[in-house]
Amino acid sequence: MKIKSYTNLDFNDLNNNSSSEQIFNSDERSKLSELEFKKKSIHSRKELIKISLKKNFKKKFKPFQFLIDRISEKNYNNILSLGSGSGDIEYFLSLTLNKDQKLYAAEFDKYLVRKATEFFPEFTTFEFDFFKDSFQNINQKFDLVYSFGSFYVMDNDQFIKLLKNIKASGVKEIIDFHAGYMTRKEKIKHIFKTLISIFQRPNSKPIDSLSQKFHGYIRDRSELIKIYKKAGWEPIEEIRNYGIYKFICILN
Repeated sequence: MKIKSYTNLDFNDLNNNSSSEQIFNSDERSKLSELEFKKKSIHSRKELIKISLKKNFKKKFKPFQFLIDRISEKNYNNILSLGSGSGDIEYFLSLTLNKDQKLYAAEFDKYLVRKATEFFPEFTTFEFDFFKDSFQNINQKFDLVYSFGSFYVMDNDQFIKLLKNIKASGVKEIIDFHAGYMTRKEKIKHIFKTLISIFQRPNSKPIDSLSQKFHGYIRDRSELIKIYKKAGWEPIEEIRNYGIYKFICILN
Protein backbone atom coordinates (compact mmCIF):
# COMPACT_ATOMS: atom_id res chain seq x y z
CA MET A 1 0.00 0.00 0.00
CA LYS A 2 1.14 3.54 -0.82
CA ILE A 3 -0.59 6.79 0.14
CA LYS A 4 0.32 10.45 -0.16
CA SER A 5 1.59 12.32 2.87
CA TYR A 6 1.02 16.00 3.60
CA THR A 7 2.66 18.56 5.87
CA ASN A 8 1.26 21.73 7.39
CA LEU A 9 2.50 24.83 5.63
CA ASP A 10 1.94 28.56 5.46
CA PHE A 11 1.69 29.14 1.71
CA ASN A 12 2.55 32.81 2.25
CA ASP A 13 6.12 31.59 2.76
CA LEU A 14 6.17 30.28 -0.84
CA ASN A 15 5.41 31.83 -4.19
CA ASN A 16 1.85 32.13 -5.42
CA ASN A 17 2.39 29.43 -8.05
CA SER A 18 3.01 26.71 -5.49
CA SER A 19 0.44 23.91 -5.48
CA SER A 20 -0.62 21.83 -2.50
CA GLU A 21 -0.47 18.74 -4.73
CA GLN A 22 3.06 19.30 -6.03
CA ILE A 23 6.12 18.04 -4.21
CA PHE A 24 8.52 20.65 -2.81
CA ASN A 25 11.03 21.74 -5.42
CA SER A 26 14.57 22.81 -4.53
CA ASP A 27 13.83 26.53 -4.58
CA GLU A 28 10.77 26.16 -2.32
CA ARG A 29 12.63 23.99 0.14
CA SER A 30 15.56 26.41 0.15
CA LYS A 31 13.31 29.37 0.88
CA LEU A 32 11.70 27.56 3.83
CA SER A 33 15.11 26.55 5.21
CA GLU A 34 16.39 30.11 5.01
CA LEU A 35 13.32 31.35 6.88
CA GLU A 36 13.81 28.66 9.54
CA PHE A 37 17.47 29.57 10.05
CA LYS A 38 16.54 33.23 10.47
CA LYS A 39 13.71 32.37 12.87
CA LYS A 40 16.03 30.27 15.03
CA SER A 41 18.90 32.78 14.70
CA ILE A 42 21.32 30.21 13.29
CA HIS A 43 24.27 32.24 12.04
CA SER A 44 27.19 30.00 12.91
CA ARG A 45 28.34 26.41 13.21
CA LYS A 46 28.26 26.67 17.00
CA GLU A 47 24.61 27.76 17.01
CA LEU A 48 23.57 24.96 14.62
CA ILE A 49 25.38 22.29 16.64
CA LYS A 50 23.85 23.56 19.87
CA ILE A 51 20.31 23.30 18.45
CA SER A 52 21.10 19.92 16.88
CA LEU A 53 22.33 18.44 20.16
CA LYS A 54 19.13 19.54 21.89
CA LYS A 55 16.68 18.34 19.24
CA ASN A 56 17.92 16.54 16.13
CA PHE A 57 20.82 14.42 17.38
CA LYS A 58 19.00 13.28 20.51
CA LYS A 59 16.19 11.82 18.38
CA LYS A 60 18.58 10.13 15.98
CA PHE A 61 21.14 8.83 18.48
CA LYS A 62 20.16 5.13 18.25
CA PRO A 63 20.08 5.06 14.41
CA PHE A 64 23.32 7.07 14.42
CA GLN A 65 24.99 4.50 16.67
CA PHE A 66 23.70 1.72 14.41
CA LEU A 67 25.26 3.44 11.39
CA ILE A 68 28.62 3.86 13.12
CA ASP A 69 28.68 0.17 14.09
CA ARG A 70 27.82 -0.91 10.54
CA ILE A 71 30.55 1.24 8.99
CA SER A 72 33.07 -0.15 11.47
CA GLU A 73 31.93 -3.75 10.98
CA LYS A 74 32.17 -3.58 7.18
CA ASN A 75 35.19 -1.26 7.13
CA TYR A 76 33.63 1.08 4.58
CA ASN A 77 35.91 3.89 3.42
CA ASN A 78 33.82 6.09 1.11
CA ILE A 79 30.43 6.94 2.56
CA LEU A 80 27.63 9.08 1.12
CA SER A 81 24.64 10.57 2.90
CA LEU A 82 21.73 11.23 0.53
CA GLY A 83 19.39 13.96 1.76
CA SER A 84 21.83 15.27 4.35
CA GLY A 85 19.91 18.41 5.29
CA SER A 86 21.99 20.93 7.20
CA GLY A 87 24.85 18.44 7.68
CA ASP A 88 24.81 18.39 11.49
CA ILE A 89 24.40 14.61 11.77
CA GLU A 90 27.09 14.13 9.14
CA TYR A 91 29.41 16.32 11.19
CA PHE A 92 28.94 14.07 14.22
CA LEU A 93 29.56 11.03 12.01
CA SER A 94 32.76 12.57 10.62
CA LEU A 95 34.14 12.75 14.15
CA THR A 96 33.96 8.95 14.43
CA LEU A 97 35.78 8.17 11.18
CA ASN A 98 39.48 7.47 10.80
CA LYS A 99 41.83 9.30 8.42
CA ASP A 100 41.35 6.74 5.64
CA GLN A 101 37.57 7.11 5.62
CA LYS A 102 35.88 9.86 3.66
CA LEU A 103 32.38 11.20 4.12
CA TYR A 104 30.30 12.97 1.48
CA ALA A 105 26.90 14.61 1.79
CA ALA A 106 24.30 15.31 -0.91
CA GLU A 107 21.26 17.56 -0.54
CA PHE A 108 18.76 19.16 -2.96
CA ASP A 109 18.11 22.20 -0.77
CA LYS A 110 20.55 24.79 -2.16
CA TYR A 111 20.46 26.93 0.97
CA LEU A 112 21.36 23.99 3.23
CA VAL A 113 24.14 22.95 0.86
CA ARG A 114 25.65 26.43 1.19
CA LYS A 115 25.33 26.39 4.97
CA ALA A 116 26.72 22.87 5.35
CA THR A 117 29.68 23.78 3.14
CA GLU A 118 30.28 26.90 5.23
CA PHE A 119 29.84 25.29 8.65
CA PHE A 120 31.34 21.84 8.05
CA PRO A 121 34.45 21.84 5.82
CA GLU A 122 35.40 18.46 7.34
CA PHE A 123 33.46 16.74 4.54
CA THR A 124 32.25 17.55 1.03
CA THR A 125 28.63 18.62 0.55
CA PHE A 126 27.16 18.93 -2.93
CA GLU A 127 23.78 19.48 -4.59
CA PHE A 128 21.80 16.44 -5.67
CA ASP A 129 18.13 16.47 -6.64
CA PHE A 130 16.32 13.12 -6.56
CA PHE A 131 13.92 14.37 -9.23
CA LYS A 132 16.38 15.88 -11.72
CA ASP A 133 19.89 14.53 -11.21
CA SER A 134 21.37 11.16 -12.11
CA PHE A 135 23.43 9.31 -9.52
CA GLN A 136 25.68 8.02 -12.29
CA ASN A 137 26.84 11.57 -12.99
CA ILE A 138 28.44 11.86 -9.55
CA ASN A 139 32.19 11.75 -10.09
CA GLN A 140 32.99 9.65 -7.03
CA LYS A 141 32.79 5.98 -6.03
CA PHE A 142 31.15 4.96 -2.76
CA ASP A 143 31.13 1.81 -0.63
CA LEU A 144 28.07 2.77 1.37
CA VAL A 145 25.09 5.03 0.72
CA TYR A 146 22.68 5.83 3.53
CA SER A 147 19.66 8.09 3.88
CA PHE A 148 18.18 9.39 7.11
CA GLY A 149 14.53 9.65 6.10
CA SER A 150 14.72 11.22 2.63
CA PHE A 151 13.79 8.40 0.22
CA TYR A 152 10.05 8.66 0.94
CA VAL A 153 9.72 11.85 -1.15
CA MET A 154 10.03 9.92 -4.43
CA ASP A 155 7.28 8.06 -6.28
CA ASN A 156 7.89 4.41 -7.18
CA ASP A 157 9.47 5.02 -10.60
CA GLN A 158 11.83 7.71 -9.27
CA PHE A 159 12.78 5.55 -6.29
CA ILE A 160 13.51 2.50 -8.44
CA LYS A 161 15.53 4.55 -10.93
CA LEU A 162 17.70 6.01 -8.15
CA LEU A 163 18.32 2.61 -6.55
CA LYS A 164 19.20 1.08 -9.94
CA ASN A 165 21.70 3.85 -10.64
CA ILE A 166 23.26 3.41 -7.21
CA LYS A 167 23.63 -0.31 -7.91
CA ALA A 168 25.14 0.34 -11.36
CA SER A 169 27.72 2.71 -9.87
CA GLY A 170 29.21 -0.10 -7.79
CA VAL A 171 27.93 0.81 -4.31
CA LYS A 172 28.19 -2.21 -2.00
CA GLU A 173 25.39 -1.40 0.41
CA ILE A 174 22.47 0.95 1.09
CA ILE A 175 20.97 1.64 4.49
CA ASP A 176 17.49 3.09 4.22
CA PHE A 177 16.37 4.74 7.45
CA HIS A 178 12.87 5.08 6.06
CA ALA A 179 10.71 7.92 7.36
CA GLY A 180 7.63 7.04 5.30
CA TYR A 181 6.86 3.61 6.73
CA MET A 182 3.30 2.47 7.32
CA THR A 183 2.82 0.00 10.17
CA ARG A 184 0.17 -2.71 10.11
CA LYS A 185 -1.90 -0.72 12.61
CA GLU A 186 -1.68 2.43 10.48
CA LYS A 187 -2.61 0.45 7.38
CA ILE A 188 -5.78 -0.91 8.98
CA LYS A 189 -6.63 2.53 10.33
CA HIS A 190 -6.26 4.05 6.85
CA ILE A 191 -8.50 1.38 5.29
CA PHE A 192 -11.27 2.01 7.82
CA LYS A 193 -10.92 5.78 7.45
CA THR A 194 -11.25 5.48 3.68
CA LEU A 195 -14.32 3.26 3.93
CA ILE A 196 -16.00 5.61 6.39
CA SER A 197 -15.35 8.64 4.16
CA ILE A 198 -16.84 6.80 1.17
CA PHE A 199 -20.05 6.00 3.04
CA GLN A 200 -20.31 9.47 4.49
CA ARG A 201 -19.66 11.34 1.24
CA PRO A 202 -19.94 8.86 -1.64
CA ASN A 203 -19.96 11.51 -4.39
CA SER A 204 -17.53 13.99 -2.91
CA LYS A 205 -14.08 14.76 -4.26
CA PRO A 206 -10.99 15.52 -2.17
CA ILE A 207 -10.57 19.21 -1.43
CA ASP A 208 -7.09 20.66 -1.37
CA SER A 209 -6.25 22.29 1.92
CA LEU A 210 -4.41 25.60 1.74
CA SER A 211 -2.66 24.67 4.98
CA GLN A 212 -1.20 21.37 3.73
CA LYS A 213 1.27 20.44 1.01
CA PHE A 214 2.10 17.06 -0.48
CA HIS A 215 5.64 16.07 0.48
CA GLY A 216 6.04 12.32 -0.06
CA TYR A 217 4.62 8.83 0.22
CA ILE A 218 3.81 6.53 3.10
CA ARG A 219 4.41 2.87 2.16
CA ASP A 220 3.91 -0.44 3.91
CA ARG A 221 6.58 -3.15 4.06
CA SER A 222 5.28 -5.02 1.01
CA GLU A 223 5.49 -1.92 -1.18
CA LEU A 224 9.02 -1.07 -0.03
CA ILE A 225 10.36 -4.60 -0.50
CA LYS A 226 8.85 -4.68 -3.99
CA ILE A 227 10.66 -1.44 -4.88
CA TYR A 228 13.99 -2.64 -3.50
CA LYS A 229 13.85 -5.90 -5.45
CA LYS A 230 12.70 -4.28 -8.70
CA ALA A 231 15.77 -2.08 -8.46
CA GLY A 232 18.04 -5.12 -8.10
CA TRP A 233 18.74 -4.88 -4.37
CA GLU A 234 18.25 -7.66 -1.82
CA PRO A 235 16.98 -6.68 1.64
CA ILE A 236 19.26 -8.59 4.03
CA GLU A 237 18.19 -7.10 7.35
CA GLU A 238 15.10 -5.29 8.61
CA ILE A 239 14.89 -3.40 11.89
CA ARG A 240 11.65 -2.04 13.34
CA ASN A 241 11.00 0.81 15.76
CA TYR A 242 14.63 1.82 16.20
CA GLY A 243 14.81 5.31 17.62
CA ILE A 244 12.61 7.64 15.56
CA TYR A 245 12.53 5.27 12.59
CA LYS A 246 9.80 2.65 12.35
CA PHE A 247 11.66 0.81 9.62
CA ILE A 248 15.35 0.44 8.70
CA CYS A 249 16.45 -1.81 5.87
CA ILE A 250 19.96 -2.87 4.80
CA LEU A 251 20.24 -3.58 1.08
CA ASN A 252 22.99 -5.57 -0.68
